[in-house]
Amino acid sequence: MEAPPPYRKKSNTGLIVGIVIGVVVVCCILPLVLGGGGILWLFKNTKGLVQCSMAYQDVRDALKDYAKDHDNKLPPAATWQDEVTPYYEKVLQSRPKKEQNPFGTMSASGVWGCDNGSNGMTGMAYNDDVAGKELSAVETSDDIVLFEIEQATRDAHQKYTKRPDSTGPKIFGSAPRGWFLIRMTGEPMLLNKGTESPISTGPKVSSD
Repeated sequence: MEAPPPYRKKSNTGLIVGIVIGVVVVCCILPLVLGGGGILWLFKNTKGLVQCSMAYQDVRDALKDYAKDHDNKLPPAATWQDEVTPYYEKVLQSRPKKEQNPFGTMSASGVWGCDNGSNGMTGMAYNDDVAGKELSAVETSDDIVLFEIEQATRDAHQKYTKRPDSTGPKIFGSAPRGWFLIRMTGEPMLLNKGTESPISTGPKVSSD
């Protein structure tokens, strides 16, 4: 396999700030932040959210780079993580130090997933319905490409279906965080109670 192409990635600093500010505003925790220990509490409880959002975007970028090296086609479902890992590593390595995520990054080795807010880990799954398709076709569609599932396994893949709210990840101890969804273009979304929300703003898109 050829070496992944050089990667030029725009800064994610604005996204990080937007996520943190959005979480603060939506959850109305400003008094806690201003109080003793509030900043540390906020950092601890938003770290997983920010890290997860950037991980999904980095893997999406890696999928795009993979397609550029493979006749504009996305990887097969069964081995998608194995195929994309070198490209994901390249995305991480190419980011300037000043643009690196202060909350940490998802490791390229092992399984891919996120903190579920309950001392566990969710999984990152690849949608079977987009596997092997032309990148350009998926970029112009509304198809979900990556989505969050209950268990983390390597090369996790299946057809996309909505996950139940009852088994969803948590934030701030017990509040529902919502399930991560990502398309080939646009912001990472959280699906909570049937509504998709860009994580840095608020409810925007109904998924009914």
